[in-house]
Amino acid sequence: MTIYIILFLLILFSTIFINTKRSKRNKRIYIIITFGLMTLVAMLRKYTIGIDLQYLYHPTFIKITNISWYSLINSENLEIGYLFFCKFLTIISDDPQILIITTSLMTIPVVGWFIYEYSNNVKISTMLYVLLNIFFMSMNIVRQEIAVSFILIAFHFLQQNKKFISILFILLATSFHSSAIIMIPLFFLYGKKFKRSYIYITSIIILLLLNCYKFLLNIYSVISTSLNLSNNKDYATYLESDMFGVGNINLNSISSVVLIVGIFLVACYYIVLLNNTKDKEQLKKQYFYLFMTAIYMIVEIVSLKMVIIARLSYYFIPFSLLILPESLSLSKLSSNKAIILSILFILVFARFLYILLYLADSLYGVMPFQFFWE
Repeated sequence: MTIYIILFLLILFSTIFINTKRSKRNKRIYIIITFGLMTLVAMLRKYTIGIDLQYLYHPTFIKITNISWYSLINSENLEIGYLFFCKFLTIISDDPQILIITTSLMTIPVVGWFIYEYSNNVKISTMLYVLLNIFFMSMNIVRQEIAVSFILIAFHFLQQNKKFISILFILLATSFHSSAIIMIPLFFLYGKKFKRSYIYITSIIILLLLNCYKFLLNIYSVISTSLNLSNNKDYATYLESDMFGVGNINLNSISSVVLIVGIFLVACYYIVLLNNTKDKEQLKKQYFYLFMTAIYMIVEIVSLKMVIIARLSYYFIPFSLLILPESLSLSKLSSNKAIILSILFILVFARFLYILLYLADSLYGVMPFQFFWE
């Protein structure tokens, strides 16, 4: 735990003493320091840090070392893009640490770049990234985090109206994790207005999904199989899984839902009800962030019935890192900002400490930390 305490103290120190509002240079320095430190820690970790890394990705990489390119397609129960990616890495080095180093560089810095480019307040977004345990998740769900990185790049091209390139990056993400295909229809929400009625529609969707999520997962399994999105031919088995096919109602899951509901309501209040933004491009981004946050909230609530569904939220979390500073930038009263931020960060920090002390190992497998040479 010592390495995490040192890391988070350094991030907190940077947050307090670097004035990111003064210049872009300061903002860039802040992002480089904070996300650079997290990337360094992730790169130097042992393969045992991260449940999926230890039990899936590390042994898979070792197997791929001795498999031909031709035999690779049916060798593992994973997406073909990820398998070819690993095979390419084995040409550079057959040491599995190359996988940890490369994936760390492909994921954490991309989120840092995303926050630098699109956040109204990089400090708030960065602290949320840390306190919402996204850093811990990035060291666990390696393959999906790569897909998330490609989705963020796809968004960059989307808001530049380069839709074809954007779709190509989503398809690339899908070749690493088939669930990323969900972002193709969702990206068509960009440029659409988030109306007041959508707040009520969101509630209706939540009620419907709580009762038919199993049916939708079966549909996804059929689509994934028919399109050969993955070697995994039976995603529907999650429905009967004792680990993934059940609900997960505890202090962590409930607090997660409370936090995202709170963020969504604050965002709706400022972006939908009080928004006077005249910049059309800025409005497009604000509404899109709100759509993504609404879907994130829906997924978190439905995951109370089936825990595996929570993994879909990883595609929407980066946008939720932007929605709070974007919303508060519309507030004319600094006192309101202070109250909202104080309440939020007290709750988030309390949840972060609870997970760090009691759940970091069982949820993510990141405790106790070990360097690769240990």
